[in-house]
Amino acid sequence: MLYLQSHIIQSYNKGDINILNYQIFLGCCNLPNQNSHQQGDMPSCVDSIVRVCLQTPDSIILNNVRSAIMNDGMIVASDFSDNVYGFNSAGEYVCQYGGKGESGEEYINMSAFTVTDNNQVVICDSYSQKILFFDLRGNFLKYAKFKPGSLDRVQQCVSVNDSTMIVGRYIFNDRDSVYAKVDLIKGEIRNFAAVPMHTANVGIPVGQHSISVYDNNISYIKPLDPVVYRYVDTPWIHIDNGQNIWSEKKLEEITDFDPATYADAMNENVFLGYNDTYELDRYIFLGMSDLNYALVDKTDWRMRSYRYHKDDKFNFVGLNRIIGYGPNNILIGYNTSPLVDSNDIFIYTLKNNGAIKNN
Repeated sequence: MLYLQSHIIQSYNKGDINILNYQIFLGCCNLPNQNSHQQGDMPSCVDSIVRVCLQTPDSIILNNVRSAIMNDGMIVASDFSDNVYGFNSAGEYVCQYGGKGESGEEYINMSAFTVTDNNQVVICDSYSQKILFFDLRGNFLKYAKFKPGSLDRVQQCVSVNDSTMIVGRYIFNDRDSVYAKVDLIKGEIRNFAAVPMHTANVGIPVGQHSISVYDNNISYIKPLDPVVYRYVDTPWIHIDNGQNIWSEKKLEEITDFDPATYADAMNENVFLGYNDTYELDRYIFLGMSDLNYALVDKTDWRMRSYRYHKDDKFNFVGLNRIIGYGPNNILIGYNTSPLVDSNDIFIYTLKNNGAIKNN
């Protein structure tokens, strides 16, 4: 496991972002001091930003983008009305993937979607216990039924390859298996990770995008936990940011885990955990629920943490509300500011020079 102990060594207050620089220790080896960097219009990790307005016909109202994936020149996006749409790279509407209904090519509850390496859009219907497959142009291909209960409480899914995906579930009562590996060919599901806390008849998400797949390696995060895990439940990176951490025993005693638990943790200066994780060629993005985020640079295992500072003029506000990803080191952000069109997304291409593979 990599142990990353953070120390604030310098801070900047420029433009729309407050930036904290961290010095990281890898294992017991002291890394050299980090060079100071200046903040201009965007973080030094970003090569380019493209703002795209997703355009829909008058018959379709896009109800705030919830998740998005880019693949082969297409942007596949879901909204809070549980619909999935396809757009070209310019944001022009192309198609809708399925729709609500009870037929084989329809879903009752679009709980999550992903896009496979062979350009298939995969939609998970947790109510009907089935997974639907479409091509990028919206043509229905097939569906697969699963055993009752297999897809209960699915909140998110990520493609590993053409035959495998990982699903993340809501934490619900004592059913604490929050991650599972899905064999799309055999129709089998295997649970592989759990959390110690339970809820009281309420479903609580583990995070917004708490699973990442890079170079066939699966990583994931858990609530109130400073560790990034590797499949299967192996601690990979431990980040010590100086905040308190609740013990495993304390977490096991929580039987009514809900948003109030996070409020209690904040009052005790307890680390809340991460909300999102995306691994790219060079960087690991770790998003937090308060819109702050951290970037771990894999070339030297140093971390920078970015904090948002609201401004009443639109310029650039960092990697804003990351909701998706794409090939070639792309992260997709969505801006809820009233100064920006609600259908706008931001495509950030992060630098990959000096990238290294996982070890």
